Amino acid sequence: MRRITLAKPSAKIDLSAAVAEAERIVEVLRDPTLRAVAFPKVLDLVLTDGTCVSVGRTQPPAKRPTQRESTRPGPLARLKELVEDGFFDQQRSSPEILQALAERGYVLKHADLTWPLSNLARTKVLRRKKQRIGDGGRLAWFYSNW
Repeated sequence: MRRITLAKPSAKIDLSAAVAEAERIVEVLRDPTLRAVAFPKVLDLVLTDGTCVSVGRTQPPAKRPTQRESTRPGPLARLKELVEDGFFDQQRSSPEILQALAERGYVLKHADLTWPLSNLARTKVLRRKKQRIGDGGRLAWFYSNW
């Protein structure tokens, strides 16, 4: 965004000087279409408000923070509550964890637990072990206290 600094208007306006000043201002624009649209507006500014002294960049708008502070705890905080309450004293599967959270009023999907459970296993809060479900069933992760 460009800033135009104007001098005090003079009593006499030299049209050729005003046109030259307007051309000098818009020559920094690379796009010819934009330059053609901007020229009459800049010329009007020069003729009505005075002669332009300088052209410079204004400061860019302040960037908004990319990450907002959450007011509600997420799945990781809910899992930490279960750890503190001793829920993981026994090995638990994902469906059991989802059921326990649902009983506490936190309805989550399996995908909501994937990253938080992995994070807790990486930080050695929980231990993760792959076991078969039932007799010869499929393999699944089971989580327990470290």
